[in-house]
Amino acid sequence: MVFDNLIIGSGPTGLTVAHQLLQKGKIVHLIDVGNTIEDSNKDLGNEFLKDRDFYKFLRTLDKNKKIQGAYNNPNLKYPFGSDFVFRNNNYEKIITNKADYISSNALGGLSNIWATMVSPFKDEDISDWPISMNRFYKYLSDVEDIMPISSSRDNLDNFYNIKIGEEHGYKISNAGKVFYNKCEEKKNLLNDKGIYFGRAKSAISSKYSINGKGCQSYGLCHFGCPNNNMFNSKYLLEDLLSNKNFHYHTGLFAEKIFQDKNSNTGKIECRNVKNNEICSFYFNKIFLSLGPIGTAMLILRSSLIEQDHVRFKESQRFYIPTLLKSISLKRYQVNKNTLSEISITILNELISNFSAHLQVYSFSEIMLRPLKDFLGNLIYRTPYFLPFIFNNIYIILGYLHSKDSNQMKLKITKNKRGEYEYMLSEIYIKDTKEIVEQFIDLLKKEMNFIYINKKFINNGITGSSYHYGGSFPMSLDEKIQCGSSINGNLNQYKNIFITDQSVLPDMPGSPTTFNAMVNASRIINEMHE
Repeated sequence: MVFDNLIIGSGPTGLTVAHQLLQKGKIVHLIDVGNTIEDSNKDLGNEFLKDRDFYKFLRTLDKNKKIQGAYNNPNLKYPFGSDFVFRNNNYEKIITNKADYISSNALGGLSNIWATMVSPFKDEDISDWPISMNRFYKYLSDVEDIMPISSSRDNLDNFYNIKIGEEHGYKISNAGKVFYNKCEEKKNLLNDKGIYFGRAKSAISSKYSINGKGCQSYGLCHFGCPNNNMFNSKYLLEDLLSNKNFHYHTGLFAEKIFQDKNSNTGKIECRNVKNNEICSFYFNKIFLSLGPIGTAMLILRSSLIEQDHVRFKESQRFYIPTLLKSISLKRYQVNKNTLSEISITILNELISNFSAHLQVYSFSEIMLRPLKDFLGNLIYRTPYFLPFIFNNIYIILGYLHSKDSNQMKLKITKNKRGEYEYMLSEIYIKDTKEIVEQFIDLLKKEMNFIYINKKFINNGITGSSYHYGGSFPMSLDEKIQCGSSINGNLNQYKNIFITDQSVLPDMPGSPTTFNAMVNASRIINEMHE
């Protein structure tokens, strides 16, 4: 049997492709490893909804000690205390050298742990792309139907040419409001220096929630939303399962694609992750939506390109711990949205021709997690008893454009049946520390209501942003091996399409998930026009 539309991956772009094809009456088959959270961990959310005891939830959250220290990055999120998002299959192994990465075999992919931040690209940041802004965002509304956006009409509208989302249905926290008002007082001066601000645009809504209501401000955003208000593509998949034209094949590792450049039909071999048995799917069109790392690994082990490596562009990430210079004696607010509440974008040509994107977080209990092993669960109550300290702590998470960042290379080093090994390494382009410090100096000067000590700034290693792609960038030159057409075709293959961040020519500082979904929707819609 030959499937007309075969999708690999259940992350946001894969489900966008599935949804758009189903809307057009097509039959869709989706292949996925599909790891899911354990019932015991999932039940933590259900228990919280019964008693709403914030500190009880935190006490029981980390009862599974096996994951403590099992991963190199201490900032990883474990939904309801589970590491199911990060569990690798037994067939792929990545060895790193001066680089960081993250990939997932979970149902819903990395949308299980993302921070829901959304923003369009700034037109200057993609001015040299082979596609216009109008064409790129033509089907933006289709994605907003899938993933409603909480937004506001504010100072950021003076920065971006694309307006997205509906008014926030939840209040900004006390600490977030203080920071926002400080920015508002200096709005004209900040704008003159290319600094714009506003409430963070987030994929938070009531669309998939358990009780039909929007954000309840439980304060658990980084530990797992018990009411399903934070968009996760697995919620969309659950909706699609009721469509008779949608077929979900879980527990399968997509091992290798066999495709002749001149043939209209291809084949993909998959391994059952439980019994190691091989099964094959024949297709007329295949859509690769595994995320940049997963897509590149599949293409390399399938020998669809002649070279043995792929390069990634990345949006360099950096952390800026800050203190508000004024002291707040108000009670520490436990029940609040703990994701980024304020977005700051900077386009200052004295520093860079490209914009930097900053996410402002007020203090939340997850920042105390590294101390839990030393001080126990009582550490989580510290902010409640010392509000005059913790009300004034903010973390600013910044991202640079990929043209101001270093790159990565993924090379396949072992290619045997059922055993694939890769080396991921940094490609040094420039000293990103210098440009980060210039942006920080600008903030210190113009946003003088916060205190920044450069000694505590964390300029992350290459790959630690997890905002990477550009490995098969869209181009008008169809002869480039590691490239794709504007229509999403892997160059030289008319029935292999890439629909994730891999096809973006650059990685601007803005969050990429929403923009990759917009592009995936465009590819499918233009295919059927």
